[in-house]
Amino acid sequence: MFKKSHLEKIHLSKSKYLIFHTIIFVLILLSASLADGIYKSVFIVKSGFDNKEIISLINLNLKRNGFRNIKAEKEWYDRLFLKYYKKLYIYENHLIYKTDIANTISKKTYYCTVKINESLNRLNNNDIAVVFNDYFINNITYKISFKEAEKLEINERLLINRETGEPVIFYKYYIFKITNSFNKELKNFEVKIKFDNRENKPIVLGFAGDTAIEDFAKEAIKNYGITFAFNEVKNILNFPDIMSVNLECCVTDRGEREKKHFTFRCSEEEFKIITSSPIDYVCTANNHIKDFGDTGIADTLDCLKKYNISYSGSGKSIDDAFNPAYLKVKDTTFSYFSICEVTNETNGYQTMKMFKVKDNFYGVAFYDIEKLKKLFKIEKDKDNIIIIQYHTGIEYSEQPSPAVKKQARELIDIGADSVICHHPHVIQGIEIYKDKIIAYSLGDFLFDIQKPNADEGIILNLFVLNNKISAWSFFPAVSHFGSVILNEDRIIEVEKRFLKLTLKLNEIK
Repeated sequence: MFKKSHLEKIHLSKSKYLIFHTIIFVLILLSASLADGIYKSVFIVKSGFDNKEIISLINLNLKRNGFRNIKAEKEWYDRLFLKYYKKLYIYENHLIYKTDIANTISKKTYYCTVKINESLNRLNNNDIAVVFNDYFINNITYKISFKEAEKLEINERLLINRETGEPVIFYKYYIFKITNSFNKELKNFEVKIKFDNRENKPIVLGFAGDTAIEDFAKEAIKNYGITFAFNEVKNILNFPDIMSVNLECCVTDRGEREKKHFTFRCSEEEFKIITSSPIDYVCTANNHIKDFGDTGIADTLDCLKKYNISYSGSGKSIDDAFNPAYLKVKDTTFSYFSICEVTNETNGYQTMKMFKVKDNFYGVAFYDIEKLKKLFKIEKDKDNIIIIQYHTGIEYSEQPSPAVKKQARELIDIGADSVICHHPHVIQGIEIYKDKIIAYSLGDFLFDIQKPNADEGIILNLFVLNNKISAWSFFPAVSHFGSVILNEDRIIEVEKRFLKLTLKLNEIK
C-alpha cells in the first residue's frame, strides 16, 4: 500500500487546520449576525415602501449619523439576508399642532394660510383645535391650506393666534421604529441616534404705524407708568425678530418750536415708552422729527444712539439721512431706508422746504428715485434685503393717491423688497406688486387723534425665508388714550375694513 510522504502529511494537517478554523470563524460571524446584525451601520428600509419623500428623509438623517440604507427589492434577498440586518419601519406619519414627540426621526413645518380675499384672520387655541379636527379628521373643506415653510406664497397670508400674534403652525412628524432579526423593537433608539430636527424657521419683520408720545401718552405715563402703553400688545411686539415703528415726535427739552399747527415732543424719561419696549428700529423721516428745529432733531438722534435703537431717514447731511440702518438676523442683513414726501401743513407751513435735508442742514431724506436706485444697487450687490419706509400720502384718506401708488411701485422696480408707508393716520390696504408687499398706510399705532378711524392701526409681519420675503400676516390694534388696546369688537371692525381695502387694491372679487 502506497504511503504518503512526511511532507504530504504536514500539508494535509495544515489544510484541515485552516478548514477547521475557517468553519469556527464563520460560525462566530453567523452567531454575531443573528444576535445583533452583521453590520451595525447598515439599515434596510422595509421592502416595498416606495414613498420617495420619506426615503430621502431617512437617507439624509442616516448619513448625518454615519449610517447607510439598503432598500431590499427581491423576495429571495429578503428571506436570505434581511433577517441579519436591523430594519427600519415607518409606522406612523401625521400632522399635529405644536406637540413635542420624542420618538421622531424627522419633522417638517407647515403654516396655516389663507388667501388675502378670505376674512378669517385670527384664531384662538380652541379655534385651532376645531380647524385641525374638522379639516383632517372629518375632512370638512375649509378655505385654509397648510403650506410647507419653503413653499409659502406672498399672495397668501398666515393665520395667526389672537393671543400672541404668532402664525398658526403645524408639524408633520414621520415616526419610525427599528427591529432586529427577531422582530423585536430596539430600545433607546433616540439616544443611540441623534437626528437633526432643526426647523427652517423664517425671520420675522414687524411694522407698526405712526407713534407719538403726545398729551394722552404723557398723561398715561403719569398715572400708570412707562410700560402701560404697550402692555396689551407686548406679546405681539415681542414676536418679530425686528420690530419697527414710525417715530412721529422729537425727544428733546430744548429747541425753538417751528411755526406750524401741530408739534410733538417728549422728554428722555417719557421716551422710555420706546426704550423699554421690544421696538428695535424707528423711522425718523417724517413731518414731526424737526418740530423743534435743528436742536430737536439732533437731541432725538443722540437719544436713539444712546439707547441703541436703530434709525434711518434723517441727519445733518444728505448722506447721513439717506444711508440705511443695518439690522442683522442670523446670516441675513436688512437695509432699512426711510424717506419722507408730504404736502404743506394746514396753516400753510412748507414742510418739505423746511424739513428736506441738505449738507450742513439737519433734515429728512426725500423721494429721489435716481439716488435711491444707486443706493439700492449697493445693497443688492451685498445680497441685503431692502426695506424702505415712506412717510407720504393724503391724511385721513383710505385710498392711496395715484401718485403715491406710482412712487411705491417705482421703489419696488428699482430693488426694494418691501415698501411700508405711513402718514394718512388711517389704515389703507396692502397691494401685492410683483410678488412683493406694499403697505400703503399702517394707520396710527400710538397716536390719539380725535377723528373717525384715526385711532386704528395694523401691526404687519413679514416672513423671510431663504433671503426672500415669502409670506405675511397682520394684527389689528386700536390707540386708546395713551395705550394700544385689543378690544375685540373694535379690532374686528379694523380687520374687516383693512381686508376690504386690501381686496380693492388687488382687484379681488
